[in-house]
Amino acid sequence: MAKAKVGKKATGIAMELPECPVCFETMSAPIFQCQSGHSLCNTCTRNLSPPICPICRQAMTQMRNLTLEDIIAKANVPCPNKSFGCVYTMLTQEVDDHLKECIFRVMTCPLGAVFGKCSWTGNLKEMMNHFKDRHPQNCNVNLETGVELCNVSINEDERFLYLVQQGNLLFIVTMKIDTLQKVAYWVVQHIGSKKAHNRIFMKFIFQVSKIPEDK
Repeated sequence: MAKAKVGKKATGIAMELPECPVCFETMSAPIFQCQSGHSLCNTCTRNLSPPICPICRQAMTQMRNLTLEDIIAKANVPCPNKSFGCVYTMLTQEVDDHLKECIFRVMTCPLGAVFGKCSWTGNLKEMMNHFKDRHPQNCNVNLETGVELCNVSINEDERFLYLVQQGNLLFIVTMKIDTLQKVAYWVVQHIGSKKAHNRIFMKFIFQVSKIPEDK
C-alpha cells in the first residue's frame, strides 16, 4: 500500500518529472538511451521500427539511464487523479499501489462487472447515486432492514448483488447459490482504502425465505 501523505512535508524530491521527448508522457523506469545519450521511455523504445532514435537518428541501445531512473524514483508526485480531487502525494514507485485504491479512480458499475448489464463508469462518490437512479432494487438495503431473499430456488445457480452504504463507506454485498458445490454463501466487500477498512465494524442480517425442498 502506498504510504501517501496529505498536507505534510514531502520526504522525497519535489520536482516536475521529465517527459519522454517522443510521446510526451511522464517518464518512468525503465528508461533507455541511444548512442548519443538521448533518453526515451520503455514504450516508445519498444515501438521504434527500426530501433533508431527519432531525435538524432542514431541507433537505440539497451543501456539504461540509471541516474534519471533513480531521480524519478525518489521524487514526490501528486496522484494522477489530482484533477478529480485527490490530494495525496507519494513517491513515484508508490503510485501504482495507490491507484488500486484511490477513491477518485475511474470505476465500473459492480453490476456491469458481474452481470454485464451496465456500462456506467465514474468515481466512488458517484456510485450510490448511479445505483439509486439505475438500479434502485439493488441498493434498497441497510444495516437496519437487513437483506431478505424471497422465492430462491436451491436447484438453480443464483447471484444477488447489493450496494450498501454505512456513513461515508460503501460495500458490495453478494449472495451466491452454487448448485455444483451445493453451497450458498455471502461476501461483503468494502470499496475504498485499506486504512478505512481497518476501522470498519459491521453486522448484516441475512434471511432466506420460501426455499422449495429438493425433489
